[in-house]
Amino acid sequence: MQPPKCLLLCIACYASNTLFAQSIGPSTIDAAGASITSGSLVYEYAVGQPVSGNTLSSPSLVLTPGVLQPLNNTASIGTLPITSADLQVFPNPVESTLFLFPSFNGSGSLQYSLYDVSNRLIKSHEIVLQSGKEKQTIDMTTLAAGSYLLRVTWAQAGRSYVSGYKLQKIK
Repeated sequence: MQPPKCLLLCIACYASNTLFAQSIGPSTIDAAGASITSGSLVYEYAVGQPVSGNTLSSPSLVLTPGVLQPLNNTASIGTLPITSADLQVFPNPVESTLFLFPSFNGSGSLQYSLYDVSNRLIKSHEIVLQSGKEKQTIDMTTLAAGSYLLRVTWAQAGRSYVSGYKLQKIK
């Protein structure tokens, strides 16, 4: 006696669901979050999610646990990342003053832009560094506590170097 076709179909469906249906957990419930489109880029963020782990960055995006933040414009061919040996940005988290300590060889143009989580430009500044080592400060005292993205561009001898830094403002 053969089992009914319906029973075989039910067993096959159950087996395929248990084999392929997996959770992407652990799941986190956020206090708030949104998706914002600016130009051709989509920014997704969550507010109220505890963040732990490492931040990874490239010239075109910053990836942190729970947050994907593309930079304001995409990297083009010939754009290289700024290494941690070339630029130190600290302290992070920052309370009042953020320091940029460049260690570039020779003169060039340093430009930074500070964005909030909604991709609104908060501050922007460009300066020509004569030696490539002039320290810069960014006053953060007037900003609310929260997450910010700092985009730094270094232009020298026809080449462009770009990096992004996720900053946490406290107090």
